Amino acid sequence: MSIKMKLLSCLSAFVLMLSIMLVGVYAITHSIKLSGSINFQISDRSLWVKDVRISNDIYTEESIDGFMPGYINGEFNLGIPSIANQYGSFTLYFDIINTTQIPQHVSVDFSELSISGLEVSITSEIAGNNEELTEISSATEVTTTLELAVTNPNLENIDLSKIIINIEPYTLGTLTYTYNSSSLTAQVTGCSSDAEIMIIPETVEYNGQTYTVTSMRGGSTVDFSNSIPFPIASLQMVIIPSTITSIGFAPFYNSGLTHAYFEEPEGWKLGASGQNEDISFSDPTTAAITLKSNSSIYVTGFTRS
Repeated sequence: MSIKMKLLSCLSAFVLMLSIMLVGVYAITHSIKLSGSINFQISDRSLWVKDVRISNDIYTEESIDGFMPGYINGEFNLGIPSIANQYGSFTLYFDIINTTQIPQHVSVDFSELSISGLEVSITSEIAGNNEELTEISSATEVTTTLELAVTNPNLENIDLSKIIINIEPYTLGTLTYTYNSSSLTAQVTGCSSDAEIMIIPETVEYNGQTYTVTSMRGGSTVDFSNSIPFPIASLQMVIIPSTITSIGFAPFYNSGLTHAYFEEPEGWKLGASGQNEDISFSDPTTAAITLKSNSSIYVTGFTRS
């Protein structure tokens, strides 16, 4: 083989290798162009976004440069024109403080994005704080990380303004009480039938007096099916304060309750006398099952000294 032919052969091999390397580099990283601003649909300024991060196959939960914390109010500008990526998928993480006590429903609508095979998913709830906030502070805040995952192996650009995140509060139950004027204590006896969440207060005002809420009525063993105080199909969550020291028999029987949160989950006992078996309400799911059960072992209710 002549020198000229050898040089041409080497040059061809070099060009082929360079092409393979360039294709490989592009397969490893390319930029996805992000335009527009994510549209948050929310009725009030109750959610504060304190941080936004992004993850993909190149980096994990990297903070977005230039992001400014603030309340969600309509469009929310992230200021990220492009990201380096391998496959085209990415996840945005929004650290959100809910300045109300009421957890929020979250859903996502991406129907306006006409991208074949695109999937967009989001976490389904933003937790509520345990107390109303007058200002955002690290001492009292409850932060939820909202994850927005965008998946498409061929994604090269996306208009974020066509992603709509809908946020609305759960329906908060209206409670009814009976009052003991001698001890200035109150018992929770009922709740509105459309409630999704029950938040029991520590105190309630009645006729100019402040009553401490100390108990929850249960079902009667005489006419159980007609005496259940909270048989609410839509109910999903109850928050029970530390002032509650007595809970009756199966108060949430036939309800949709899935989570019961106790501010004081320990120190509870079976039985009105408080001398029976210890019981813990530390797990919200198990606590909900217990409060819904009409098992005979719970017939005397629950007490805490």
